Amino acid sequence: MSNRPGTASIMLLISDPDVRTAVQEILQDHGYLVQATASLGAAVDRLKEDTPDLLIIRPYGPCSQSVLALDQPLRFAPSVGANPQTGNAHL
Repeated sequence: MSNRPGTASIMLLISDPDVRTAVQEILQDHGYLVQATASLGAAVDRLKEDTPDLLIIRPYGPCSQSVLALDQPLRFAPSVGANPQTGNAHL
């Protein structure tokens, strides 16, 4: 993602299309540059090309699978911040 000075870039990896669209619109309305995808493979391909400031992952299976899903993208962008959203206060 090409960054304008002072503009953070965020990549969303969210499988649910309604949630992905809502989060993307909210973040864009607040001035963030947002790339959104439902696919882990697409996220990895994008990370090979450009590194966002933050990667937000919303689990699409058991939480342990989502945590494991972080491993592959972060290999290509080890400096990116990652924020898995579990929605479960007990984790």
